[in-house]
Amino acid sequence: MTAPGTGAPGTGAPGTGPRRLGRAGLGVRLGLAGAVLLALLHGTVVGADQDFPFGPMVQYAFYVDPDGEIDDTYLEADTTAGTRVRVPLTVDSVGVNRAQVEGHLDQIRRDPAELASLAQAHRRRHPGDPGFTRLYLRQHVTDLHDASISSRYERTVAEWAP
Repeated sequence: MTAPGTGAPGTGAPGTGPRRLGRAGLGVRLGLAGAVLLALLHGTVVGADQDFPFGPMVQYAFYVDPDGEIDDTYLEADTTAGTRVRVPLTVDSVGVNRAQVEGHLDQIRRDPAELASLAQAHRRRHPGDPGFTRLYLRQHVTDLHDASISSRYERTVAEWAP
C-alpha cells in the first residue's frame, strides 16, 4: 500500500494530477472552436465545393426528394473509328471528374462548346485512341414517387461537335 500523497500520477499525489485549464487557455480554445464553426456556417451558406473543408462537399452527400429524381451523368462520344463509346468522367480520361462536370451543367447547357475541353484533354492523355467527332453529355434519370422508382429514362444534356 502507498501512503496518501505518494501514489501514481492522477491518484492524488501532489503536483502529479491533471491540471486545470486556465482562463487564457480556455479562451483560446473557445475562440478557435468559434472561428471554425463560423467558417463552416459561412461555407455552408455561401461556399462552394472548392472551399472544402469550410464549404459544402455536395458531390458526396445530398438530399434526394422522395418525389424527385436521381441523375447519373455520363459522357458518350462518336469517334473517328466510326464507333460510339462511353468516356469515363475521370481525371485520367478527360482531365476532370464527374462531380466537376455536374457542377457546371448549367454552363454546359447554355454553351455546349464547353465540352471541347473534355475532347482536347482526352486527346492529350490518350494520343493513340481515335479522336472524337461528337460528344454527348447524357444522364440516366431515375424518377421517384414516394421514395420508390416510378420510371427510368435517358436524356441528353448537351451535344457538341467540333
